[in-house]
Amino acid sequence: MLTIGIYDAKAKLSELLAAVESGETITITRSRKPVAILRAVKPVYSDAFKREARRQSRLVSKAEAEKTDDFWEFGYDQTGWV
Repeated sequence: MLTIGIYDAKAKLSELLAAVESGETITITRSRKPVAILRAVKPVYSDAFKREARRQSRLVSKAEAEKTDDFWEFGYDQTGWV
């Protein structure tokens, strides 16, 4: 585990993120007291969730393609709803 002061952490954030992505855990300190831990996050979405999101995206695309040109004009005129 790497320990770094807050001032250096601000100056080297890109380098720290690269280290975290490769599996390193970093403790950030202020006045030599730990205040935060920087570590990689676990993937939030499962493969099943991703498949369902893609399926729903295809359904929405299909519905958009099936809309007619007068879709938004139906039932509405200058004075309000017909």
